[in-house]
Amino acid sequence: YTSAPGLHQCIGDTQTVTCNNIHPKVDMDIDSQYDNFYSKYIFFVRNPMMAIPSSHNSKLNRFHSVVGQTPENDWQSVRDGWVKPMFVQWKNSIMAWRDSKYELGMYLIYEDLMDVHRGPKVLKEMAQLFDEAGFDAEQDEEAIKCIWYNSIGRENILNHEKMLGHEYHEYIPGFREEHKDFFKKELDKFLKEIKGTDEMLETLLARYKSRIDLKIRIEV
Repeated sequence: YTSAPGLHQCIGDTQTVTCNNIHPKVDMDIDSQYDNFYSKYIFFVRNPMMAIPSSHNSKLNRFHSVVGQTPENDWQSVRDGWVKPMFVQWKNSIMAWRDSKYELGMYLIYEDLMDVHRGPKVLKEMAQLFDEAGFDAEQDEEAIKCIWYNSIGRENILNHEKMLGHEYHEYIPGFREEHKDFFKKELDKFLKEIKGTDEMLETLLARYKSRIDLKIRIEV
């Protein structure tokens, strides 16, 4: 289950529990297909500061014939109504899988996947899980580096650095000061709720909070 687009269900000797959904709803019975999938899941996660505008843009691309990045004034016109409910869905999708029968295999962190140093390591960790699940997955480190580079592409790698983690080229989506305060407050609450239960997630949420505090683009 993904909180931003990018993954598709894979089918092999066993199935991995991943899917692609630009509307991160969690009103589904995750455990109903437990016997048909491998017991571990990979959760694709992204900083909500990036995931929320990306989800909005993906919806317009897929269902409203928008090509590329939506005009900035369109994002500005919808963000006040999107930030809070979409953050709730972002959090709920994480919690839904934590509360399921499945065991966490790994958090597939978008920011790490796109990073030139961390990306190949992420791919290697995924390959190990796929191999464990019965897939014929590449294990050679040099081959994995090439797969990562060719899959992401030089242009996307450079743009990720230039646009501070956003995938589009035209502008960096901005927020209001109240959105920044909301993100930080909610991430603090989330950290308290999971304290001592998931070290990886705690580290990630703290990292996202710091990134928002330092890098969010504030508009009037």
